Amino acid sequence: MAPRPPRGRSDPAALPDDRFLRRQRALRLVTRGRRTGREHTVELWFASELAGPLRIYLMAYARRHGRGTDWYRNLRRAGEGMVLVGGRRYRVRWEPPGEAAAAVEAITRKFEEKYGLQAVRSWYAETRRLPVVLRAERVD
Repeated sequence: MAPRPPRGRSDPAALPDDRFLRRQRALRLVTRGRRTGREHTVELWFASELAGPLRIYLMAYARRHGRGTDWYRNLRRAGEGMVLVGGRRYRVRWEPPGEAAAAVEAITRKFEEKYGLQAVRSWYAETRRLPVVLRAERVD
C-alpha cells in the first residue's frame, strides 16, 4: 500500500490538471527541429487555464528578425509538440492566438498572477514577445 501524504497536504499526483499546473514553476517543451527532425527540449515559464479544453500559454522572444526563437519556429512549423511538467505529459497543438498585441497582454497578466509582477517585468519588459497558445491533452 502506498504511503499517504501528510495530513493537510494533498497528493500532487491526485490533483486535477488546473490545480497541478498552477503549482509548477516551469515546463519542458519538446519539439521536432524544423530542418533536422531531431527532438529539441527547452525549459520555459508558462501559465495555464482550464476553461473548456486545457490551454497552456507561453511567450517567445521575437528576436531581432521578428520570427522568434528556435523552439517557437519549430512549434509553428510542426503545429504540435509535447509538454513535460512535474511528471505529467501533455500532447499540445498550436492554436492561433488571435490579435498578437492583445494576446501578449493577456498572457503577461497570467504570468504576473503566477510569478509576480517584478519577476515578469525583469524577464519580459523591454523585449518584443510572441504569444503562444497551446491546446493540451494529458497522455499519461
